[in-house]
Amino acid sequence: MTVRTSNKISNIPDISIIIVSYQTKKELADCLDSIFREKNISFEVIVVDNASTDGTSKMITQEFPKVKLITLDSLIGFSESNMRGVEKACANTLFFLNPDTLVRADAVHQLFQTLWSQKNYGAISGRLLNADGSLQPQGGSLPSLLVVCMWMFAIDDIPSIHELVSHYQERRSSYFSSSDGKVKQFGWLGGTALMVKKEAFEQVGGWDPNIYMYGEDVELCLRLDRAGWEIVLDPQAEITHLRFKSTGSSQRSLVGEVEGIVYIWKKHFPVWQKPVLILLLLIGAWLRYVLFGILLRDEHKKQAYRKIFTVLANY
Repeated sequence: MTVRTSNKISNIPDISIIIVSYQTKKELADCLDSIFREKNISFEVIVVDNASTDGTSKMITQEFPKVKLITLDSLIGFSESNMRGVEKACANTLFFLNPDTLVRADAVHQLFQTLWSQKNYGAISGRLLNADGSLQPQGGSLPSLLVVCMWMFAIDDIPSIHELVSHYQERRSSYFSSSDGKVKQFGWLGGTALMVKKEAFEQVGGWDPNIYMYGEDVELCLRLDRAGWEIVLDPQAEITHLRFKSTGSSQRSLVGEVEGIVYIWKKHFPVWQKPVLILLLLIGAWLRYVLFGILLRDEHKKQAYRKIFTVLANY
C-alpha cells in the first residue's frame, strides 16, 4: 500500500475543495469555519455562489479572504456549477462538498490519505452524520433493473434477505460502521462530500451538466466504475450533514431522484430497458402513495408521489 504524502513545499495545494452555494450564508460560514481548522494538509477552497441574494458573497469576501469566490449572475444547476469550480482548481484531488456540512477533525486529511492509498481508488466519501450525531446513510449499489426492482418493491428491506441482496440505497448500519476501521466498497456515493482523483474525474468527463440536481452523483460514479475506478467509503472520516439545507425540500428530492434515474437509463442502458424501468418506478410510486399518502396520511409524500406519476407519464 502506498500513501501519498502532503506536498506542503509546493505552491500547489493537495486538495481543491469546491462548494456550490445558494442562499446558505449561515450554513456556509459554519462549513468554512470547520474546513479551515484542518492543519494536516494543504488545500484551497473554491466557492461557486449561485446568484444568492442573502449576502453570501459579501460574507465570504469579508470573513474568508483566502477563499476563491466565483459569483454567478444567474442560477444554474449543481453539476454545471461544480464544473465552474473545477475550472479554477489547481490540485490533483477534488473535494466536492455541500455548504450545509461540518467537516469533523482530520476528516479531509483522512479521506485524502485513503484515496491515494490504492491506485485503483477513484472516489471516496466519509461517514455522514445528522446534526444529532446519528448515522445518515448514503450511496448504494449501482442501478440495474434487478436492483431497481428490489428497491421499488422494498424487497431489500425484508429482514430474512436483507443482507443477501444489493441495495440501491444502502441503509445497513454495518456498511457505515467505523468499529473495524475497514474501507467499504460502494457502487455509488452521494455528492454531499465526495473526494475524487482529478485524473479519474477528467478521464470520464466530470459532472454531467445536463443533470440539474439529483442523480448526478450516481451517474458520475457509474462512469467511474465503467472506467475501472473503485468507489469507497472510509468510515473513519466523519462529516455532519444538515439535510435539505442546500438542496431544498424532501419532496423535490423524491421527484428529482426519479427524474435522475430515468435520465441515467436513457444515457447508459439499452433502449429496451427503459419501458421496464418506467413500469417498475410507476408500481413503486403507487405502492408508496398508498402506504404513505393514504394509509399513513402523509400529505407531503402524497403530493410528491402524485408529481412522480405526472413525471413518469411524460416518458
